[in-house]
Amino acid sequence: MNTRFYFHVFKELVKADLISFRENLLDKIINVSIWATTTLGIFAYIMPEFGIAKDFGIFQYAGIIASIGLFEMFPSAAKLINDFESEQTIMYNLTLPIPSWMVVLSKVVFYSINATVMAICIVPLGKLILLGQLNLFQISFFKLSLLIICASIFYASIIIWLAGMVDDISKIGNIWLRIIFPLWFLGGFQFSWSAMKKVAPNLAYLNLLNPMVYITEAARVAVIGQEGYLNFWLCICVILFFAILSIVLGFKRLKKRLDFV
Repeated sequence: MNTRFYFHVFKELVKADLISFRENLLDKIINVSIWATTTLGIFAYIMPEFGIAKDFGIFQYAGIIASIGLFEMFPSAAKLINDFESEQTIMYNLTLPIPSWMVVLSKVVFYSINATVMAICIVPLGKLILLGQLNLFQISFFKLSLLIICASIFYASIIIWLAGMVDDISKIGNIWLRIIFPLWFLGGFQFSWSAMKKVAPNLAYLNLLNPMVYITEAARVAVIGQEGYLNFWLCICVILFFAILSIVLGFKRLKKRLDFV
């Protein structure tokens, strides 16, 4: 009986967040489309005239799919931190007769859905922009779908950790400059890990601690193929490891900050 009740409350918590998400969905799609269109347009049609490989647009296409959830982390974490200090909706949810970990997990599920939807929007958009440069039949949609789901779970988990780490909304900018930007810029958005290894091997091996490396590498395996990239299944395992680590550490940080049982 308790299990069914817990699941019902859990489902309602996720549904409540999804209602808010639906209201802002169009704005999110517009924002994502502008970023993807600008980036792909420049790297597929302009930069090749300056000597960059003609297929670099496809390379970036996979990188955009991989990293779009990362850019959803900042506004999501900011909104959650603001809730701690103003509306305190999560504090009310923590008083509900369900385990506290289920309340936190409902946020993880919601953020995962958010990131997944944004990544899915990029898939057809990329074809519209790249046209004949992108052969959809070469994409492993099974691997791409698996990557998007696993990456979205990671992004959702790290949002919880980030929200627990920032103790004041005025310090929210630190998330972008100290965490999100380094993860993205060093995470292989503009280069593969093997290319980095040839130029700076020590930095490349150190960069294996960056979860974004595995997300971008797995995305490119799904879109382009295995050759020249880290093993896809290794990447998936490491992404899930970082996701589990983030949610465990995040839950502990939230317990300390919000003082719940």
